[in-house]
Amino acid sequence: MSGSPRAVRWPAVVLLTLAALALRVFHLNAQNLWYDEIGSVKVIATPLSRLAADFEAGRAEPTAWLSMAYWALTKAVTWPDLGERDATLRMTSALLGAATVPALAWATAPILPPGAVVAAAAALALSPFHVWYSQEVRPYVLLILLVTLAVGAWVRALAQDGIGRWTAVVALVTLALYTHPIALALPLILGLSLVASVGWDLRRGLAGLAALGATGFAFAPGLLLIGAYGANHPADGRGVGWLDLPYVLYAYAVGFSFGPSTSALHADRIRAVAETLPEIAVAAVVFGTLAARGLVATRRLPGSTRTLLLTWLALPLGLAFGVAATTANPLNARYGVVAFPAFVVLVALGAYEVRRPLVAVLGAAAVALSLVSRANLAFDPRYAKEDCRGLAAALRAEATPEDLVLVNAPYMASAVRYYYPGPADVVPYPEHGEVERAQASMDLRALAAGRRNVWLVSTRSFHGDGAGIVPSALGLDRIADRTIHLPGIVATRYVASPTR
Repeated sequence: MSGSPRAVRWPAVVLLTLAALALRVFHLNAQNLWYDEIGSVKVIATPLSRLAADFEAGRAEPTAWLSMAYWALTKAVTWPDLGERDATLRMTSALLGAATVPALAWATAPILPPGAVVAAAAALALSPFHVWYSQEVRPYVLLILLVTLAVGAWVRALAQDGIGRWTAVVALVTLALYTHPIALALPLILGLSLVASVGWDLRRGLAGLAALGATGFAFAPGLLLIGAYGANHPADGRGVGWLDLPYVLYAYAVGFSFGPSTSALHADRIRAVAETLPEIAVAAVVFGTLAARGLVATRRLPGSTRTLLLTWLALPLGLAFGVAATTANPLNARYGVVAFPAFVVLVALGAYEVRRPLVAVLGAAAVALSLVSRANLAFDPRYAKEDCRGLAAALRAEATPEDLVLVNAPYMASAVRYYYPGPADVVPYPEHGEVERAQASMDLRALAAGRRNVWLVSTRSFHGDGAGIVPSALGLDRIADRTIHLPGIVATRYVASPTR
């Protein structure tokens, strides 16, 4: 069973695209940039000559060599200095996200029934996971778009040979690889699809093999850079847990703003899951049932289409799991994001037969959960990014040049400095995770010597002072007289004790 591109209900797709844009623009700049986004902005704002010098000195951000296509695009859109770079970059992500809705409809039109094509567009338009990345200054939303377009171009090139079609495949796959190396799963997916389509008749598959070979040749410089500078800077060496892979699929279904928050999962994942188990169960039943129905529905598709969809889902997740299990990188949902469009398609296959009462109920529930998650992202502080922008406003109003600002999760100091460059000094402490109490007392006495006040910024403590050593050490010589509570941040001011 396959669809015809001519039979797709394009007016419905256009309306869904407009709805997708509205969902992605809503509250677009309400939250500040997060740590990873700030890293992206630093690379985007760096002139090419300076970026080359940073490469030579070994101080370039990973985005500089892992996401060159994203850097080029964002550099182009921010070339006119309009004074609103952060907003421009976020709007760029929102537009890329909305553009992926018609791209998915176009990609699946030749291989899915028309109703399933519209259902896939609707699922993507409403997806809280996709909304999240459509509001981030990160390369993942561009990668999802390019992967989707590459699969659509591949399907058409297999169906009808042509130099233009295969050139489009090479260009799109290469751009995806230069957007992020996790796209290495894409040529493998397409290669398995080629085998399923033409068997081992190399003459029939020669054009596809040539296209994949050309892509590999085009990405060779990127591989050399990765070999020279590394694949990433691991931020969290927690390893792989038994909940990681199910959580990736859960995130694909309802995003990061329904059920346990990412911060709660970092702090104590078992407790976070237990406290939100009813929400998790509802989401698992609704989206799990739809995805399972979609898997069953693939049996009615041609074998080559079924192979494409199943490998599109399984291979990126398998590679991400394998890398996480053998390196210091965790299994974050974004590392398997190449699989996300396939997950959307499977859910759509399970949901598009709305004339069946059970399917209609499940589809309505999926829509409701998606909208609740989207509302949570906008209005529930549990799911908000750490409010470094609000902290900066408070520090500008109350901190003096003689004050010291300590940030208890080392990497978050750069996020604080981005919004608050001074005049008070911003210092990460402890610099390397947990610290002994005696050592902390000595270090903090030295750091606070001559300082009028010390501000302790507690944020993402699970990656820093998780045992709370720093506040107790500060309390030996100072007293806390002011506390500011913000989403993801507690800032406490310590003044000299009057008894000392």
